[in-house]
Amino acid sequence: MKILIVDDSKEIRDRILRLISTNTKFTKVLQAENLVQTKNMIYTEIPEVLLLDIQLPDGTAFDILDSIDKSTYAPIIIILTNYDLPLYREKAAEKGVSFFFDKSTEFLDLRYALQNLKN
Repeated sequence: MKILIVDDSKEIRDRILRLISTNTKFTKVLQAENLVQTKNMIYTEIPEVLLLDIQLPDGTAFDILDSIDKSTYAPIIIILTNYDLPLYREKAAEKGVSFFFDKSTEFLDLRYALQNLKN
């Protein structure tokens, strides 16, 4: 299973890498820090899991989700953000996000969610 970690903070990406380092279900771990890199990785690597930060330097996670043709590509989508607002949670649910975590209070919940993903 391939996972694409999208966050503009290298520190957060590194923290996520440490969090999943013992998770053997991920055969390939990809990283992107902006919208352009993310879209390119999605179309070249076709990751099964997208782990997205909402705010990116050149757009948002919702821009990424809007660009995906869900009739041909249906990844598991996880949002990990500092912007834990009801509006964002609602919008994420509308766009088919499976999990929505607050970086400051639910970071470790991410580990549990990733461990329990179905291959």
